[in-house]
Amino acid sequence: MFDFLKNEYERKRDYYRNLYQDLQENITDYSNGIAEINSMLSSYKGKMPHSSSGSIPSNEFVSKREQLDEKLTKYISAAKEKQSSLIAAKQAAYNRYIYYRDQANAKAKEGK
Repeated sequence: MFDFLKNEYERKRDYYRNLYQDLQENITDYSNGIAEINSMLSSYKGKMPHSSSGSIPSNEFVSKREQLDEKLTKYISAAKEKQSSLIAAKQAAYNRYIYYRDQANAKAKEGK
């Protein structure tokens, strides 16, 4: 709020702390979304073997279903890779926060 009273290290420290917290929230949301998608996919795959082959000509749809399953699996893999990059960004933000926290503390001690 009163950033004009802070030195450069304190402003950067606060920036990276907020970035770290925001990334943590985004990772949590992203992880929940991936878990929900995996749950739905498992439920879907669990129901497919039990579908009635007599009422629907399922042989005509099997190849298309397999193509769509493969495409969905690729999307899920890409989402997991994105999650990994978010985790790496969170760690980098935390490391910068620690650096600027230490610099701000050293500057404060120097001023006393």
